[in-house]
Amino acid sequence: MRLKQVKGFVVQASSHNCLYGLIEFLRIKVKLDMKVSLLVLLLVLPIATFAIAAEVQSVHAAVQDFHLYGSYASGWGFSPSSMASPGPTITVNEGDVVNLTLTNEDSVYASPHQFLLSYHNSSTPQSDDAESPQVAPRETIIFSFTANLSGTFTYYCVIHPSMMYGTFIVTSAIPEFPSLIILSGFMVVAVFAVALYSGKMKRSLVPR
Repeated sequence: MRLKQVKGFVVQASSHNCLYGLIEFLRIKVKLDMKVSLLVLLLVLPIATFAIAAEVQSVHAAVQDFHLYGSYASGWGFSPSSMASPGPTITVNEGDVVNLTLTNEDSVYASPHQFLLSYHNSSTPQSDDAESPQVAPRETIIFSFTANLSGTFTYYCVIHPSMMYGTFIVTSAIPEFPSLIILSGFMVVAVFAVALYSGKMKRSLVPR
């Protein structure tokens, strides 16, 4: 395998250059031995993993538009003819901005509707829930909010919760914690593998 000397660094011309170069920088330029260099990397890798995951979340955030039609006698639907109880399942990604166009299909003498996304799966509004203004009969409003919490929740009409409800799914944009542990584990193994490999390569370069 081809090796070259660059400003005091032994650079391996292979796919391991990045990890190898970082270890060599810590060991030579910062005057840390191999064990301390590996310890620094083991502390940095989990933090870097979380940072990358958070960046993925911001990149994938989008604007989602839905139109819900509601009736106290029929439920919710994406069209007047599809209103049912329970209503349609709505799925977005964590961090998405959700624009809901809400139309009250009931007659002018009926009660208003009020959309509620309950993060507690309760028809009683809580302070952190997404709650729209009331929609008068035969009227339409646009209600926007950001889906900041991942999970499977229930949306309701606050005024007619027994008939007007449905499932609202917010998929996580960041890998679940066990997945992060597994990813960090693979990265740690890779660091040790590169360190071991680089040690063998150095011993093979020693004149005999």
